Amino acid sequence: MFTDENVIEGIAYYRLKQVDFNGRFAYSTIKSVENEMIEIALNVFPNPSENGNFNIHFSENDLKNEEPLTIQLVDLAGKIFHSEELLPDKISNHHHEMNTFGSIPKGVYYLIIHRNNRKKSTKVIIQ
Repeated sequence: MFTDENVIEGIAYYRLKQVDFNGRFAYSTIKSVENEMIEIALNVFPNPSENGNFNIHFSENDLKNEEPLTIQLVDLAGKIFHSEELLPDKISNHHHEMNTFGSIPKGVYYLIIHRNNRKKSTKVIIQ
């Protein structure tokens, strides 16, 4: 089983390529998947970050839903470097400070916010 950690909003198209030992290959039929993203205005700053700490600003509409949010910092290969769960009523002044305590290597990552089976992501850089 494969999970696309960098899924796009809307319709994504997938196909498999099977390669035999002799070098011959074949493609599967193309499958489409509609991905419903959550309606979060994802404002992250500073970006790039020098120490891996980010502020995430939420709009008032983002916090009306009482379901918890999961925030993850994921590298381009899909490895999770940081994960935390937030309850909307614990977010003060519409922002949350994500502190990784300098434990994340320099590079390009995706900051992904999950709520139920829906997610929103943005690219972030740690210098």
